[in-house]
Formats: sequence, C-alpha cells, structure tokens
Amino acid sequence: MKQALEWMPLACVCGFSAPPASHQIQCHDRETLLRHFSEFLITDIVTHTPFPQVMESKIKDTLISSCKRWRPHQQPLELAAIRKTFQQWRTWRQQLNPIEIDTDLQMGFRLEDPEEIDGEWQLWFLVCSRQDPSLKLDLVDYWPLSLQKRRSQAKLLDSDRSDLERFVLLNLGYAARIWPQIWAAMETDQPVGLSLSLEEAFAFLKEQVWVLEDAGFKAMMPAWWTPAGRRRAKLKMKAKSKGLSGSGTKQNNFSAEKLVKYHYELALGEEQIQPEEWEQLVQAKIPLVHFRGQWVELDQTQMRQILELWRAQESQEQEMSMLELIKQAAAGEETVEVEIDPQDTLAHMWDQLQDKSQLELISDPPGFQGCLRDYQKRGVAWLNYLDSLGLNGCLADDMGLGKTVEVIAHLIYEQAQQEDISPTLLIVPTSVLGNWQREIHKFAPELRVLLRHGTDRTQEKEAFSQECQDYDVVITSFTLARLDQTLLTSLTWQRVVIDEAQNIKNPKAAQTKAILNLNAVHRLALTGTPVEIWCYLWLG
Repeated sequence: MKQALEWMPLACVCGFSAPPASHQIQCHDRETLLRHFSEFLITDIVTHTPFPQVMESKIKDTLISSCKRWRPHQQPLELAAIRKTFQQWRTWRQQLNPIEIDTDLQMGFRLEDPEEIDGEWQLWFLVCSRQDPSLKLDLVDYWPLSLQKRRSQAKLLDSDRSDLERFVLLNLGYAARIWPQIWAAMETDQPVGLSLSLEEAFAFLKEQVWVLEDAGFKAMMPAWWTPAGRRRAKLKMKAKSKGLSGSGTKQNNFSAEKLVKYHYELALGEEQIQPEEWEQLVQAKIPLVHFRGQWVELDQTQMRQILELWRAQESQEQEMSMLELIKQAAAGEETVEVEIDPQDTLAHMWDQLQDKSQLELISDPPGFQGCLRDYQKRGVAWLNYLDSLGLNGCLADDMGLGKTVEVIAHLIYEQAQQEDISPTLLIVPTSVLGNWQREIHKFAPELRVLLRHGTDRTQEKEAFSQECQDYDVVITSFTLARLDQTLLTSLTWQRVVIDEAQNIKNPKAAQTKAILNLNAVHRLALTGTPVEIWCYLWLG
C-alpha cells in the first residue's frame, strides 16, 4: 500500500463529486481513494464469481452468502439484521486472524529426525521472539521450571508478557484448527510436542509447514530439508577437453568447433551413485529415505526419467563441440548438471566464462574523442571479455543506442592492447558506408580507414593485400562482400563486423555464404532488430 501511494500520479486524485464553484483543483486523500477503488474492485470480483452448487449449499444463510449477493443499490438492512450480520462478521474475523499480532512472541514448531532409521520423528513446540529469533524457548524445557523461573523466561522473551501459558495454549489451539493432529498433543495442560511416523513427518514437511508459516507460526526444519542442504537427484555431465590435459597447457580461447569429451554419471547431491544403488532408490515405496547418513526426498517419477536418460547414453565417453557444451550449460536443466574436470585446461576457460567481474564498467579508452554512457561502457567491456575468451558476439541494442560508438571504442581499446594486428573488415549496408567512415573519423581520428567502394577499387590479390596493411579498418558493402569474395577470403582479418546483420539470416543466400567463408580471428554481429536464426549461423 505504501509503495502504491508513493507511485500514484497526482492526476489520479483530482476530481469532483459535483460541479465546483471555482476553478480551483480539488485533490482527494490518496489512501482513502485507493482503498475505495480496491474495495470496489474486490467486491465486483467476489459478487460476480460463480460458485459450484456444492459451495452454494455450504454457505447458505451465512455472512459469505449475503456478501456475495450484495448489490450497490439494494435496500438497507433492518437494525436486527445489521446486528446479526455484524456478529457473524466478528466471529468470522476472529477465526480468520486468530493469532495475536500485538505481541513480540511467536509460536513455533521444530521437527527433529530420529537417531535410528526406524525411530519416531519428534515435533517439538517452542516460543520465540519476533524481534530476536535467537531468543527461543522449548516447551519441553519450560514446563519443568518453577513458577518464578517461568515468569523470568517469559519476561526474557517479551518484557510485557505475563501470561505465557495462555499464549501457548491459545495458539496451539489455533494451530490445531489448521493441522488437527496437534490436538493429540493437547490432551495435557503442559504440551511439549508429539511423535510422528515417517509418513506423517513427510506429510508435515510437504503440506503443513507452508500453511502454518503463512498463518504466522514459525517452522524450524532439519538442515537437509532447506534449499541449501537439500540433495537432489540429477545427471552429472562430466566434461574435459579432447587431446589436452593437465594444468601446464595454457589456452585462453574457446573455439566453437573445439571438441569436448563427456560422459554422464548418476548423482544425488554431490555424490556419485552406482546404477545398482539408484535402482534400489527407485524401487523404494516411500518418498523420504535415509541414504548415506542423511535423509533425502525422492521423486520416483523423476528418478525413473533420469535413469532412462542415463541408460540412453552409451557407457563410453562421447564428444560434442564447445558451442554445444555452452548451450547445454546455459539451458540450466534441473536434472542435468555440467561439471568440468578441475585438472583439465577446460576448467580454466570455464572459470573465465563465468567471471562476471569482467563485465564491470570500463573507462573511456585513450584516444577516444567522446564520452561513453554507462551502458555503452558495459557493452565495450563485454566485447573485450568475449575477445579474451575467443567467443563471437552479437550486439543487439535497440536502434539509436550507439552500437557504432561501442564498436569504435572497442577497436581503439584493441589497438592499445595489441601491436601489429590485422585490419578489421566492416561490412555494412551501402546507405551507411559514408556514415561509418565519418563516425570513425569523429570518435577515433587515429584509426586509418579504407572505404572499399566504387569501380576503381583494387582487384588484384597482392595489391589488395599490400593496400590493407596500411589501414586499421576496411569498410565495404554487403553486395561487394559477395562480388569480391575471392579477394576478401584471401586475407585473415582481425575481426569481421556485420552491421544490420539480419541481412545474412538466410543461410542459403549467396551473400550469406560468402560472408560466412571469411577468415577472421573474431566476429561481431550488430543488429537493432530481434535476434533471429542468423545469430546461430554467425556464432557457430
């Protein structure tokens, strides 16, 4: 509500219930107006929502039924009917919010797994402080205390509380309305908890915990049940580079065609599981089993699917390309986890791939005649990062956000970091040839630019090769990239940059084939339109 009030435009609170006497603007109270709109909307939804006949019979002659049938202009109720309706509402309201919210105390439950596998589970009752969760008192320790010590414990939890016993019994009664099994522990005036079977404990974890927490109670579960401690069944795809091993080999660049060896292993959490053990777990008839010293929740259906997937793979090592491995890891499937051999050179490259610190903002490169915006600095950092990994990029910013400037800044950064590098080939639509030349001259006057266009362009290989050595950037058009394919493919470019890269989305077009045959250390696609299938052609 507070956030909505802060975001509410002033125009929403201006208005008149009757024509004003003057032209002075009248503004209503924001909170009153918002509550009115909300109540009207909720009323409209409730009164127009159809109920099944079974539900209609259950709510007949109740407060809910009368509220559902209410219409804005119906006749007002008689005084006796108003009192009856109010009494029903008050009873309903008390049952809806039974827990006292004006106290620092909170009723809680702590589930404890048995020491023996076949033993009983214990659900202990406790009271804790809302302000300081470290302050908690188990009722099994509280009831044996003397009256004086009980009072001191109550004061420790809540200095204004003197009736801790009443609070405990009242809230346990409310909790029992949610989970009736608690009534079994309240056959005594000093309840401490209750024993549960394995099936009852699992049902409590799966079905009751979130309901109790939503109702205002605190639930303390075993560490192995928490998201951090839970062991999940999965397939581990263990990968390593083909033909290279050991940390002594240094290779910083990825290659999309580089082959990677991999094989699958069955795993529960971080532990590898043998197929025989997996079969035994699949055959278990209960969803909660004790395995290797820890309780684990098992989904038999998912376990069978994982086992079938593992069986579908051949037992020996298989191969995939580096690009396929990256796609597999990026897919983020819950049941398949990619793991790289830490002793393999691939591990170093994989760590680089996941190093997000490389995407931090960079300063404007020396020699850049301009000022990059923050998102452009991050874009240049991303391009530098891809270069360090040997990966090709697709810069798909919306039109007008400065992709040209980012590329120019990246070229300057590269010139400062490396010496004696080959020129960059820039392929653009004919209509923007001059624009690219002017932008480079404006932001990076030190970069030498060759505009390859017109009938007087060099046509011989040796002369063309010699000519390109005197320039940092060669700009040409899509049409000439196809016509001059023989010349352009005779050189190895430092980078091939495609502007308006959606022009090569058709893999069967002669223009696309000519561009994909170019030799380059790096490739970069630019587009202001949604990413399409050409992206995969370019990166692959």
